[in-house]
Amino acid sequence: MLKEGCNQLQFHPDLVKHDKAAEACLKYAGWDDKAKAEFRERQPLSRE
Repeated sequence: MLKEGCNQLQFHPDLVKHDKAAEACLKYAGWDDKAKAEFRERQPLSRE
């Protein structure tokens, strides 16, 4: 269930900018390394 939610919200700016939500998705959603890297690339952009 967490994986499904994270997959649907991974491009949403609120998920990207909130460290705890982002951390949960990175740790527990079962994303592959490429998906994790792409998600991390978007994080700094949303915090500006």
